[in-house]
Amino acid sequence: MKNLTLEERDQLIRSIGAAVADGSLDLGGAVKRLRLEVTGLKQATFARMCKISMRALNHLEHGDGNPTLATLEAVFKPFGLRIGLVRIEPIDLRSVVTKTELDDFGFDYPDART
Repeated sequence: MKNLTLEERDQLIRSIGAAVADGSLDLGGAVKRLRLEVTGLKQATFARMCKISMRALNHLEHGDGNPTLATLEAVFKPFGLRIGLVRIEPIDLRSVVTKTELDDFGFDYPDART
C-alpha cells in the first residue's frame, strides 16, 4: 500500500463512494477497496476494528449473504461514509403508485403500511 496524503485519501474515499452511487461498484467491492487501498489492513484486523465478525466481512466483500444495516454502517463509518438513498436516474413521478390508486385496485395491505 502506498502512503497517501490526507488529500489523496479523501479523494480516494470520495471516488469509491461515487462509484457505488453511480452503480459501477458494488458495496462489497467498495468495502474491499476501502480496506485495502485506504487502510492497508488485513481482513481480521479490519473486522476487529469495525467490531464485526471476520465471516461477516468476508461475506460482505465477496457479495455473499445479506449484511445487516448495522454491519454496513460499521464498515463504512471509519471512512466518514453512511448508507443512504441515492436517486439513480430521473423518474416519471406520474408512474409512482399512490395508496389511493392501490385502494382503487382493491390492494390489501397491512394496517402498518397505511
